[in-house]
Formats: sequence, C-alpha cells, structure tokens
Amino acid sequence: MATARVSLIRALHGDRSMKSQEESGPRHGSWKGMVDLMEHLKIPVTRENFLELEYFGNPPKQLSPEQEEELPPSLRKAREQK
Repeated sequence: MATARVSLIRALHGDRSMKSQEESGPRHGSWKGMVDLMEHLKIPVTRENFLELEYFGNPPKQLSPEQEEELPPSLRKAREQK
C-alpha cells in the first residue's frame, strides 16, 4: 500500500527522487496541498504517513529544526525545553 501511495504522489507532484532529502522535503506552507491530498485519498494524516509521502518512502531519521518548522503544526514534534 505504501508503495502505491508513493507512486501516486510522484505522479501528482513530479519525481523529485534525484534531489537530496533536504531539497525534497516540505516547503514552508506547501504542506497544505499534501494534507488535502491525503484527506481526499483517505490516508490518515499522521506524522509518519506525511513524512513517508513527502520523502517518497525514504524520510530522514531526524529532521532539522528548520525541516520540523515546515511541517503542518499538528505534526510537529514538541521542542525540548532547556
């Protein structure tokens, strides 16, 4: 099922597989379209599903603070307080 989702996203958004993970991640504010698509396809909008689709099945193990900020607010990890 995940492979079919990745193929569908590639078809809809173009194949960005030649770009690095940093380049292929979400762009500020661009997550709205991905969330809308996930809802339309009845894919649960979870952090895991979002990252899997956004990074074509190969999400980074850890996101940088900048990448974290680019995620939908409901999917961001809470920042550790010092």
